[in-house]
Amino acid sequence: MRAVRIKGECLLKQEQYAAAKDLYIDVMKEREIPWAKIGLGKSLISLKEFDAAKTIFRELIKEQPNVVESYDWLSQIEVSEKKPREAQDTLE
Repeated sequence: MRAVRIKGECLLKQEQYAAAKDLYIDVMKEREIPWAKIGLGKSLISLKEFDAAKTIFRELIKEQPNVVESYDWLSQIEVSEKKPREAQDTLE
C-alpha cells in the first residue's frame, strides 16, 4: 500500500488529477483508509468538484476526528466559497 500512496501523491504533484482520483477510488473499494480519502478529496478539489470534496472531508471528520488535515482542507473549500464563518466553525 505504501507504493500506491506514493503513486497517488506523485499523480497529484504532476497535476494528473483524474488519474489520482481513480487511484484513490480503487484503494477505497478495497478498504477505506484515511490517506486515500484525503487524496481523493484533494483530487476532487483540483477537478473543481467542490461539493464532492466537502462530502469526503465531512465523512472523514465524522469517522476519524483526529485526522486534522481533513479540517484544513474542508475549511479551505469554505473560504474559497466565501463562507468564512463556516470555515472558522470547521476549525474550532
